[in-house]
Amino acid sequence: MNEAETRAEHIDPLLAAAGWGVVEGSRIRREYPITLGRIEGGGKRGKLLEGLAEKGFGRDQLTEMQKIIDAEKSDLFDVLAHVAYALAPLTREARAAQAHDSIGAHFNSKQQGFLDFVLSHYVSVGVEELDQAKLAPQLRLKYHDSITGAVADLGKPEEIGRIFAGFQKYRYQPSAMV
Repeated sequence: MNEAETRAEHIDPLLAAAGWGVVEGSRIRREYPITLGRIEGGGKRGKLLEGLAEKGFGRDQLTEMQKIIDAEKSDLFDVLAHVAYALAPLTREARAAQAHDSIGAHFNSKQQGFLDFVLSHYVSVGVEELDQAKLAPQLRLKYHDSITGAVADLGKPEEIGRIFAGFQKYRYQPSAMV
């Protein structure tokens, strides 16, 4: 069985079961172009994982897949990209290093400090640390339960949300390309 057959038989049915190619406006391409090393999810990370879980391919199965391909220190999305597109998975540490280079060019020093804190949790715990639901707990942890301290350093809550969401694209962008 070649890569295309493997994808058609194993990956495409999971994507379709999760709603990709079935929901109006979505589609599954036979080949998906990955540009400049980025995989762009458009904020649909949680929906993809939920859809896969609903179809019996949840966190436990994804974790098992990480073990099988020896990528336990990689982002789950690197694992999925490896299975779907034969891309070599990078470790979360390598992804964080890529993001760190770009963060220095796009954020002020206080923002960089917070984002470095977030990335350290991403490296040690996993991609779930980048979920929007983790923003408030991470702010409380970093700023010792002082949301006012976070606002003083980082700006209004809306700005903090934009910083948290906005830096994540740099994990998939080679630092030489910024």
